[in-house]
Amino acid sequence: MEPIREDMAPQVSGQLFWSPEDRPGRRGVLDRMKRRRRLQKSTTLNPEQLHDILSFIANNQDEGGTVLWTPEILFRYVPNRFEGATVPQKTASDVLSHVISKAFFKIFPSVYEENLKFVGSPKRRSYELHWHGPEPIVPEVLRDMPAFTLVEREPKRIHR
Repeated sequence: MEPIREDMAPQVSGQLFWSPEDRPGRRGVLDRMKRRRRLQKSTTLNPEQLHDILSFIANNQDEGGTVLWTPEILFRYVPNRFEGATVPQKTASDVLSHVISKAFFKIFPSVYEENLKFVGSPKRRSYELHWHGPEPIVPEVLRDMPAFTLVEREPKRIHR
């Protein structure tokens, strides 16, 4: 039987965000989780990039509204290597989904909530952004984008 080397990726490395520096066992899982959070924090989108991604989403969905990501679009905005680890496509799509939300909140400071909706037939993904306070100023590049709507709504109060 061949010995297990700690400097080699696990057999399912295509599904993991594995780096040779990861510790073995559960600590390695923690290393990957922390690396993923750092990747999410370090990845940002400006309005032009958000427009590009929302246009891609609008034109690349199946009948149920699931986005059919391609490596070209994913790795245009998410690095394919991060901190010595190869970023799998699944991780890149999850990170990009998180970064889309982060971009909405950065571009529209009065937005306090985002809902993902599937509308029409066939189903199409749409982001419903709830805002309160100063009216959001929509950058020119994002105007007339069908992939999101801004809805004025007062936040619900949990405590009186």
